[in-house]
Amino acid sequence: MPTPSVEAAARSTNLLIIDELDYDMSDEVSRFESLAIGLNSDQYHVIRSVDDTHHRGEGGLFFLYGCGGIGKTYLWNTIISNFDLTSTLSYLQHHQELPLYSYSVKKPHT
Repeated sequence: MPTPSVEAAARSTNLLIIDELDYDMSDEVSRFESLAIGLNSDQYHVIRSVDDTHHRGEGGLFFLYGCGGIGKTYLWNTIISNFDLTSTLSYLQHHQELPLYSYSVKKPHT
């Protein structure tokens, strides 16, 4: 499926696209950091594996399973927050609309 160019998205008059592109970056960083700090060591290793695979440009299929209450949804939300943040930072830095932000997933204390 073709994807729109970054320039086309920036010039869009579609209110849904405008709304998706209009958010506070410091809130996004805070959201990710608050999620990441709550990761246990197993969740940390999963998110690092997904993140490393993505940054190397490799494809992959990650299957997350387990019984209820072990943090699958929490981990999923953290991974999505990470991808949202990195794609937004990349877009904004490419268009020189934002100074370089720095964040990372810190290993949990065990």
